[in-house]
Amino acid sequence: MMARTTYSYPASLEPDEDGRLVVRFPALPEALTDGADEAEALSEAADCLSEALASRIVDGEQIPAPPPLASGQYLVSPDPTVALKAALYEALRRRDMTVADLAELLHMDWHQAARLIDPKRSSKLTSLAAALDAMGCTIEIAINDDAGASEHTQEPQKKSSASAAERGKGASQPVHATSLSEATLRAVQAHSEGVTASEVLSYLTREFGMTVKPNHIGIALQRHRRAGRLQNRDSRWFLPQHASSSARTG
Repeated sequence: MMARTTYSYPASLEPDEDGRLVVRFPALPEALTDGADEAEALSEAADCLSEALASRIVDGEQIPAPPPLASGQYLVSPDPTVALKAALYEALRRRDMTVADLAELLHMDWHQAARLIDPKRSSKLTSLAAALDAMGCTIEIAINDDAGASEHTQEPQKKSSASAAERGKGASQPVHATSLSEATLRAVQAHSEGVTASEVLSYLTREFGMTVKPNHIGIALQRHRRAGRLQNRDSRWFLPQHASSSARTG
């Protein structure tokens, strides 16, 4: 019997002490985000899930199967490209195949094959579909209709435009000239001996007047790591060249 794998994961939403909705994925404990309201939390959840799956691919870790949707949970789907890359990555692992094996199967060079499973590199959906087809996998597309589903089973992508509109109102949100991504990178640049996530948080508050949730700091740092702009060693964050010199002197 053919194994059927889905990449939509149940998530729970719970208010924190500040009234924001914290999103957690039972199958992916490292995936944690939040939002000011349900729409924003679910939009952030889709991005967070995509980041978590991408991180597991980069780190060579197993991607757990989604558990059944429980009462009160929300079904969250990742970016389609990330989902297909995760499917191809898992198909290779199940067959004990390497990137070189994939390249031979698809009659392409190693770099082209590696790009197909690299979440940091863009790939056409048609190319990913062709690779999965060559592996003997069939792609199925499921549509969740809110009118016929339970109120907690939702397609988060449908919330994207609404969430963008909510964030675009901006009347009650502080506006910073420096983005969180840029500020996080500058915080690490200011600490040549490395810096912890909590020290980054303090730096953003002190230097930019930003009030940022700790999990958002973690997401920003991980994105820089995957882009090759930062490295992490012993729970401290470094610029790549500083990480190398610190490892030699340590």
